[in-house]
Amino acid sequence: MRIKDRDLSFCFRVWSSDLRKREFETQEHRNLSFIVETAPKKSNLLSLMHEVVVKKSFQTAKRT
Repeated sequence: MRIKDRDLSFCFRVWSSDLRKREFETQEHRNLSFIVETAPKKSNLLSLMHEVVVKKSFQTAKRT
């Protein structure tokens, strides 16, 4: 399953909005981690997003 670039840019806007608000909810980050992980790896920015989201998801999951 491939995700189109416009879907990926929407995903990034949602992710960056969540990051600014510091609202890290476990389920949202699991969903976002899945989206980013399955997206085509086209740039360093995407890899960075994936790394940050996965790390934050893991930290959030450990607290619960």
